[in-house]
Amino acid sequence: MIFECAGFAEQGGRSTLNDSYGWTPTAAFVADSAGDSSGARQLADAAIEHFARLATVDGDLASALTGGAQSFEQTLPADAEGMTTIAGGILDPRGLLWTVSQGDSLVVHVRDGSIVSVSTAHNAAHELTILGRRQTYGSSSVLSRYLAAHSRGVPEVRVTRAVPGDIVVLMTDGAGEHLSAADVAEAASSMSDAPTGVSALNVQLRARAEVPADNAACVVAVVREEASA
Repeated sequence: MIFECAGFAEQGGRSTLNDSYGWTPTAAFVADSAGDSSGARQLADAAIEHFARLATVDGDLASALTGGAQSFEQTLPADAEGMTTIAGGILDPRGLLWTVSQGDSLVVHVRDGSIVSVSTAHNAAHELTILGRRQTYGSSSVLSRYLAAHSRGVPEVRVTRAVPGDIVVLMTDGAGEHLSAADVAEAASSMSDAPTGVSALNVQLRARAEVPADNAACVVAVVREEASA
């Protein structure tokens, strides 16, 4: 099986677009780096390139992904500044669908219009909710996991059997702030293909925030049967 993908990145109220996205026939990712410098975007791009390489490993993909933060650190100078999130979906040769996330970029897996899974937003707001405490102002902006020269936490990895027609939607927090998992599932129910799905989600985003305060990136990846040779 392979992915049919489409995506967008919108520059919100930031001075630079530091959200990144990309895909291959069997893997798709979004990443969101903190800061407004050109180096911030480069860090997000580097995270996507790194996890795309991990997606091609022969052997233990689970270990490669859960160790992704540590192996990413080894690709950076020790004094590299900044941090980035990652969210992605991967199809392996056995027909398994893997999702990976670290930070507050989200993965929403939809099948037949129903939500199969939603990744965790790794931020202080979520940590406070787990502890039964009230969220504080700005807590959603404080990451509890991220990728960096000295990463915090490890990637969240999930796996399930892929089914043709499954839809994986990847969103940075600038998109997820305005598009809920329920919004994604509703849009997915009428998606005929990935470009149609991305267009529908972009329209929803624009309807709720003509100019989002934050940058926003989104990828729609639809699982398809690979055409026979």
